[in-house]
Amino acid sequence: MSCLAVEITGTEHKGGTVLSAQTIEQLRENVRGDVITPADQRYEDARKVYNEMIDRRPAAIVRCAQTSDVAAAVAFARDNELDLAVRGGGHSVPGFGTLDDGLVVDLNGMRSVDVDADQRTARAGGGATWGILNDATHAHGLATTGGVVSTTGVGGLTLGGGIGYLARGVGLSCDNLLSAEVVTADGTVVEASPEENAELLWGLRGAGGNFGVVTRLDFRLHPLDRVVGGLLTYREDVRDAFRRFRDLAADSPRDLSCQAGLGVDGAEIISVRHTDGIAALTNVAGSVDVLDLSNPLQPRLLHRVEIDTAAGTPNSVAVHPHHDYFLVVIGAAGVNGAVAAYRLSDGTFLDSAAVGIQPDSIAI
Repeated sequence: MSCLAVEITGTEHKGGTVLSAQTIEQLRENVRGDVITPADQRYEDARKVYNEMIDRRPAAIVRCAQTSDVAAAVAFARDNELDLAVRGGGHSVPGFGTLDDGLVVDLNGMRSVDVDADQRTARAGGGATWGILNDATHAHGLATTGGVVSTTGVGGLTLGGGIGYLARGVGLSCDNLLSAEVVTADGTVVEASPEENAELLWGLRGAGGNFGVVTRLDFRLHPLDRVVGGLLTYREDVRDAFRRFRDLAADSPRDLSCQAGLGVDGAEIISVRHTDGIAALTNVAGSVDVLDLSNPLQPRLLHRVEIDTAAGTPNSVAVHPHHDYFLVVIGAAGVNGAVAAYRLSDGTFLDSAAVGIQPDSIAI
């Protein structure tokens, strides 16, 4: 997820905003980090975010190296009437960490994590991910509630509440936020803590966006020396399984965190074609569903491709991001399998090849 987004209002999107070389040079003079524009060769890589369905073209990207860079970028956006987005860990599924025609404040260069084992606290930069923080705290036998994916940003998850595996025992991520450093919309750097700007800290602890850009987060840590976990899958008597889950969660000690999920026929989204929002889903029945996800709230089935399962069931799918085909890995545990190619637009079989290994996954 991204950290908080600050919306500098007053202009509409300009349909391909191009900042003058002089204006960009003024920004570069005020920051230590990189400033990347569409004229730079690095621009295409710099504008990418975790969700490849999000395809936006900012007028400039500031890769901040320190808090003063963030303050300078916020002031620049305000002075030039540009909308501003903040990219923390970059994991925001809706794409809050980027925008068209505005300025992106990229905190990826501010990812350090410092642990005070005696005080049981950790200080994380605004661009840190939970994988980085967990690695740092684990070395001391300590932890706090984080996300369930290591690449999720610490800032974005915390500022949205933060549900994780330890939440039942020690609270949400935001419950463990002790203090934060924030750049407000006027470019001022402030401290939010119980002693200073306490109401701002209250707002940061789960209330979401537009309080400012959070450049540092301080967390309370808890002892954790062992984790035992597992997954149970039920394909029959689902109603009874949920009843048992309800009873287990109600009567269990707080050290046990429980989560339940409901799927359909074991289907799982494996790959998304980001160019036009096409997704391929494997199905335990031996088929691949191709969906139109251009409107994520109303997915539409385009066609169902029945897979030849002589070599086993389909267990992984890869959709080519630019060409009209997808590949399916077919196999069963302990045996060799095959890779088959199908046309994405209509599901026509194209070709297949046997593979001399036990298939697991594939990427294009």
